[in-house]
Parts: sequence; C-alpha cells; structure tokens
Amino acid sequence: MSKKYITKAAALQKIQRFCAYQDRCHSEVRIKLLDLGMYGDELEEIMAELVI
Repeated sequence: MSKKYITKAAALQKIQRFCAYQDRCHSEVRIKLLDLGMYGDELEEIMAELVI
C-alpha cells in the first residue's frame, strides 16, 4: 500500500487542526508529521512555523 504525497501547506493545515483540538507536545506533533510523510527540512520548517 503506497502512501499519498502531501504538500507542506496541506501538512501544516492538518497539524494546525490537530493542535487546535487539544494542546500537543513537540513529540506528538513530530510523530504526526512523520505519519503524514513529512521529513527533514520540511518537518523542521513546519515545527518552527507552529512555534512562531
């Protein structure tokens, strides 16, 4: 079963909703982003944008 590619913008939107529902710690957010297929620089950029 292949995973669908998700854009950085779509991942950011999903993770913002994920965090809005309930407070999340960094590790929960990182795991969710990995599950969405975000890795490396894209993952770190999304994490940084959420903190700002």
